[in-house]
Amino acid sequence: MRRLLLLLVGLVAMNGCAGIINDHVRDEISRTRYCPRDSISVVARPDLRPSDFDPELTLLRAPDAEVLADPARRAVWEAARRQHEDNQNWRYRVFTASACGRAYLYVCTPMTHTSCIWGEEVTDRTPPIPPPPDT
Repeated sequence: MRRLLLLLVGLVAMNGCAGIINDHVRDEISRTRYCPRDSISVVARPDLRPSDFDPELTLLRAPDAEVLADPARRAVWEAARRQHEDNQNWRYRVFTASACGRAYLYVCTPMTHTSCIWGEEVTDRTPPIPPPPDT
């Protein structure tokens, strides 16, 4: 029961931090792109996986050829990669922003309230961003 309570408190705290992160993203875009803060729109995107956008959150390095050649070792590596990505996707959240006619994508952690580990303007090099699901 205590674990469930701690989990619920943690989830409420993380969801409550979305507004703080929205403010942080607005401030960052305003400061670096010289866009009026009140014209910046930020949307939390819980439907997107942070590891799909920030390569630092994935284990993209392929294992040695020796590991790839051994099905049992490759299975262990694949499991470790999936576990790492799952952990990172739990720790971080994706936010999209529009400002001054441009689109931005940020990967932030609600655990420190104002820490965005990655953010960039959406370009043709950015992985495709699907529209938000209907709410």
